[in-house]
Amino acid sequence: MRLLLFSRICLGLLALSLVPGASHSQNQNQPVSLSFRNDTKVAVIVQSWTLVNNMPRRGQAIQVNPGKSIADKSLPAGTRYVSVYDANQLTRIYLRDQRVEVQRNADLTFSIRLHATIPQRMILNQE
Repeated sequence: MRLLLFSRICLGLLALSLVPGASHSQNQNQPVSLSFRNDTKVAVIVQSWTLVNNMPRRGQAIQVNPGKSIADKSLPAGTRYVSVYDANQLTRIYLRDQRVEVQRNADLTFSIRLHATIPQRMILNQE
């Protein structure tokens, strides 16, 4: 009796492992990352957020020093909003709530640069 029960459980597990969508669905939900490279001469703070059940969920504020790169990891796919602040004076906002579409299984890299005509603003260039 035990052998029969054990063999049925093994056959059930084997059948589940052969289903093509079972392992593929785990790969679709892998978190992605946003990387930021600071191409300016000032240290900045980057913070991103997303809407979950109509409530903003902010990520960790990340300081990016001049010439350095840093990543915001383990993000879900969907729409993110990115803001860039001056690291020395947090009330100075260089970029506010730029919309970024985060796709599944696609890590994104952005460079932070000064705006060409407005020196008080910065732009994100996707690479």
